[in-house]
Amino acid sequence: MAPQPSSPAGGLLRVLRTTRVAPAAPALPERALPLLFLEAMWLDAQPVERVFIYHLGPDVDANTNRYKLHYQPGHGVAFTVAELDGVEGVDELATDEPRELAKIAPLVPEIPKGGAVLALKATPPIIDRTLICDRKDMHDAFASPDNEVKELIRSPDAGKLVATFTLSRAHLQGVKDDVAAEAARRGVLPFRCTSTVATYGLTWLCFVRTVAESKAAEEDAHLVFSVDHRSRLEPRVPDKYFGNCVGPAFPTAPKKGLTAGTIADGVYTACAAVAAAVDEAVRGEDGYWET
Repeated sequence: MAPQPSSPAGGLLRVLRTTRVAPAAPALPERALPLLFLEAMWLDAQPVERVFIYHLGPDVDANTNRYKLHYQPGHGVAFTVAELDGVEGVDELATDEPRELAKIAPLVPEIPKGGAVLALKATPPIIDRTLICDRKDMHDAFASPDNEVKELIRSPDAGKLVATFTLSRAHLQGVKDDVAAEAARRGVLPFRCTSTVATYGLTWLCFVRTVAESKAAEEDAHLVFSVDHRSRLEPRVPDKYFGNCVGPAFPTAPKKGLTAGTIADGVYTACAAVAAAVDEAVRGEDGYWET
């Protein structure tokens, strides 16, 4: 494939070559694998995009470095090699400090038309899909053209920044202590504030408080994150199951409850909503999937 220059955020991205990596001979027979309801819900969601930035050793020749892909039998995977100008160096992008998202986005490979799946094999996997009790009613609902997930749109990258913030054990313990203290002040039984609940609650609270002035305070605030359902379905799916077995958790809280009071009030409200959403997703009752 000939180099194709483009200009992301003032830089120059040159595609050097694109290779299709396919299974070795003999050719595999054609096969169709119907989606389960846990997979159908993600049909119209945006793909997970990640960029891994690393330094090559001083004695490594980038032109002779051997790349390896460990794959399961299936379709070939497009593997692209490119160069990017317009940044001072890899350290400009591989930092926790705020950096321009528009400079990172071009490094993400495009999904070929028609969709594609890239899976990394973990040993020893279990790929028996009959372990999941499929729900045809949920599959049809998620795959329906009227599914509200189709309303999701990708926002442009221009003008946006991305940064990394590290929450130490002390930070998370501080959130847990604040939640316990606020529950005692309110005279209510404390809910289980795990590190996951504390992380999502604090992150959500900070984001809502950042944008609160530009949106009506009477509105509800929403969050969505993935929950592992392998140990929570009936019958239970083994931890080594190699397939899509995640579902969404949807915390909701009044913006006023997150922004109007003290930080302790906001932390408690956010973490309580996250904990309730996790509990609902963990139980996975009929109402959870139908809602």
